[in-house]
Amino acid sequence: MKQKTKVFSEQQIAGLTVLDMHGLIVGTIKRAFEDKDSESGLFLEIIPVPETPDIQPENILLPSGFTVYNEIRNILEIPDLERETILKVPPYKTGDSVIEYEYELMRVLVPQPGKIARNPDEFFHFQHYVPGIDPNINS
Repeated sequence: MKQKTKVFSEQQIAGLTVLDMHGLIVGTIKRAFEDKDSESGLFLEIIPVPETPDIQPENILLPSGFTVYNEIRNILEIPDLERETILKVPPYKTGDSVIEYEYELMRVLVPQPGKIARNPDEFFHFQHYVPGIDPNINS
């Protein structure tokens, strides 16, 4: 079945809920942006849902290609990662170098063979690095 794509504006994507591969809530999208120094495409800044109400985790970044848009539920899904793994991604502070952050992502996500990329060389050429916000629509 052919996948359709949908292009979002930053205003449309902000506030969308993000779910992991098991349907657990990871957080909500704070914003989407392209880094001028990176050729890796669009990044999504995610506000994680706290595990305990008194501790708010810091925001994280993921490339938009990690997500699949579910049009029926109006949510973004991360079909290849568990919430626990996603929350191990280092915190992102506005102004941090996105290029350095990409290497931290690789360090955390590459150890899952077959899920994201089998080795570091594949990481930056894998499907999650696509230009623009282009989440797939389930059809």
